[in-house]
Amino acid sequence: MNALYSKESIKDHRNTEAIEVTPNNLISARVVDYKAQSTKPFADVKKNIEDYLKFESAKKMVASEGEATLKSLTDASSKIQWQPATLVDRKNTKGLSDAVINHAYKMPTDKLPSYSGFIDGNNGYVIVKVNKISFPNDSNEESKQAFASDYLEALSAEYLSAYLKGLKAKASVSVNQKFFETTQKN
Repeated sequence: MNALYSKESIKDHRNTEAIEVTPNNLISARVVDYKAQSTKPFADVKKNIEDYLKFESAKKMVASEGEATLKSLTDASSKIQWQPATLVDRKNTKGLSDAVINHAYKMPTDKLPSYSGFIDGNNGYVIVKVNKISFPNDSNEESKQAFASDYLEALSAEYLSAYLKGLKAKASVSVNQKFFETTQKN
């Protein structure tokens, strides 16, 4: 990178020296056009700043309206058109965003229905309603054994990883990556 920004490359438009990026692969570069770092004039960025400030203001307004709507949900008289109720899980989100699913799983469930709201990035204010909690059918012995097998496999891999990290920390061992690269080529 330093070669690209040298005086010879920028002002004289000369090629950089050849640099070996991988064995037997060389790269060279030539700067065709260079513009020095500068601050844009205010007139050029004024529209972008105005748009950003309008967006932030609208975002705050949406959040305050969302909070007010969320507080009014305890009223039985509040009328909100909800999306149809959907049973979701971590694997099958049925088109809901990860943020909505994560938020739904963090909601208190001691009193149902449970309501909660949050700002979903640039998507606005989202109100989540949890009507019921459903647990998978635990009577299926095959799925229990598959889960237990997957769990033991993951646990074993984690124990092995921790064991190897501990060994590497105690010993001064370094891995010669070049040996593996030449072995793979052969």
